[in-house]
Amino acid sequence: MFARISVQLGASADNPPPVSLSTPAIPGAVSFCEPKVPTPDKYEGDLGKCGSFLMQCGLVFDLQPNSYATDKARIAFVIELLCGRALKWASALWERQDPCMFSYQRFTAEMRKLFDHPVRVWEAS
Repeated sequence: MFARISVQLGASADNPPPVSLSTPAIPGAVSFCEPKVPTPDKYEGDLGKCGSFLMQCGLVFDLQPNSYATDKARIAFVIELLCGRALKWASALWERQDPCMFSYQRFTAEMRKLFDHPVRVWEAS
């Protein structure tokens, strides 16, 4: 019996197990989780509040760059947070495939034109 074990051990030494050829890690590549960021409140189209809303969305994009790397992802995120008249405005642009729906910069510029001006209160003299 010991002779068989010795023969088997000898055979194992002659034929070592295959070496795993795994791909080495890419130098400089860092894997990390993006921080959780509070989602901004929904935006209804209140005049004078658009800039603050877009700034909060911009903070999310800055802190989660992998999640919002494309204009399409950024525009979709903003639209998901719209309600009321702001959502009606964005829905109309979406349905007619307005060119501003393909550029975050153009989309926010159009949004600011419509919603980012203060409410003016005229005083009676």
